[in-house]
Amino acid sequence: MASSINPGQVVTSAVFSQWRDARRGSTPAENLTNPYWVWLIRSEESSWAANEHFGGPSSFGGNPCWSADRFGQSSTLLPDGRQISIAGEHEDHYDPDFFIYNDIFIHHPDDRIEILGFPIETFPPTDFHSATLFEDEIIVIGNLGYPDQRQVGSTQVLRVSPSDWSIQTQVTNGKGPGWISSHEASLEGDSIIIRSGEVWVGGEIGLLENFDDWKLDLNSWTWEQLTQRKVTIIEALREDGEANQLFEMEMWSFRQEYGDLAGEDASGEVKPKDIEAYLERYEPSSLAFETVEAEDEGSSALIQVDDIQVRFDEGSYSIRMTILGSLDEEKIALLSEDLRSKLEKAEGTPYKIRRLK
Repeated sequence: MASSINPGQVVTSAVFSQWRDARRGSTPAENLTNPYWVWLIRSEESSWAANEHFGGPSSFGGNPCWSADRFGQSSTLLPDGRQISIAGEHEDHYDPDFFIYNDIFIHHPDDRIEILGFPIETFPPTDFHSATLFEDEIIVIGNLGYPDQRQVGSTQVLRVSPSDWSIQTQVTNGKGPGWISSHEASLEGDSIIIRSGEVWVGGEIGLLENFDDWKLDLNSWTWEQLTQRKVTIIEALREDGEANQLFEMEMWSFRQEYGDLAGEDASGEVKPKDIEAYLERYEPSSLAFETVEAEDEGSSALIQVDDIQVRFDEGSYSIRMTILGSLDEEKIALLSEDLRSKLEKAEGTPYKIRRLK
């Protein structure tokens, strides 16, 4: 066995073998606390490293390892000092250990840790949700979930009771934000306000950014849309359906500016077919604009046209241009055509434009 990690004497090979796999609870609030999972939570060691240490089976073609390393897991502090961590996912869908959990960690003030499991029927696999303490319940709103879970136009709302760890699916009234995830939630009086995040709209589009604010009244369980912001989203994609090469071009551009750093491998770089078009892809030639410093580090570029912000976000397959406000349709068309033309010149392949919102 490898010796790079130290699980201690309590986590034996037999204990590891018994608790290696990710799993669901067989009954509501089933106590699944065991030395191996508690050690993973405390040590923050990776399940992959533990599997290597104990010589466990490969997850390729088998079962994913149980992991405490989660994305989209919420944390809520109760008045009695208990810290409650709810669900979340491990890794991305292409990883053999990918798993969306439906469990609860209870971190007690005396340093004890309990782990509760649930059947899917009681608690659906949930990630990138919000968890808001209201009176004696935790209100869990939203979920990205597995693709076959997602319901366009519906918003998952769960009520978690720390007194007995019962979980109820709450039916709501009115039009909500839809299948939302990665959002912000704040308690204001007897309501929860939802801002930002992404909404699953299905089809070829998938996820769209949520630009509006929503209120859920916790007495009537009724949704109210608080804003109706004017937003236009234009998407540019290669006509052949292949991934674009903008990231590889960025690597090339970086090396041109900063030179060869420590002999880094340049094999993944791609020189643009038209360097000027690549460098000016987010600088419209036919419209007056100002460059704005983007607050969101994930944005590729931010400009301002007629006091309206226009944001560009690069993905592997698409470039989304988001116009945050009311801009003349003729100018939207000019921006779209300018973007399409420069991307075509930079890559040397046809691009198409479609309006998402």
